[in-house]
Amino acid sequence: MDLNSISAEIDVSRTKAWRIGAKPVQHFYSVDLLIEQDNRLHPVEIKKNASPGTAAAKGFAELKLQGRDIGPSAVIRLRESSVALDHDVIAIPAAYL
Repeated sequence: MDLNSISAEIDVSRTKAWRIGAKPVQHFYSVDLLIEQDNRLHPVEIKKNASPGTAAAKGFAELKLQGRDIGPSAVIRLRESSVALDHDVIAIPAAYL
């Protein structure tokens, strides 16, 4: 599934929620994907290059500044190995998805 398909699926899910009367909470942050589990956020950034640096996760700091509980985070990249970018941020290959 490509990024355009994922975006379209999110839009369809949001529309369905509104039709049944649900009011999903929406927040806007400068990260590509935000997963919430047990009141903890797991930001994910998607990069087209093979070697993103720590700057790839700069949007994650915005969440911390807002007092949100941040769990392990990821930067998805186009290389075949994983590497830690920070103590709580790992760069993982897109092929793992």
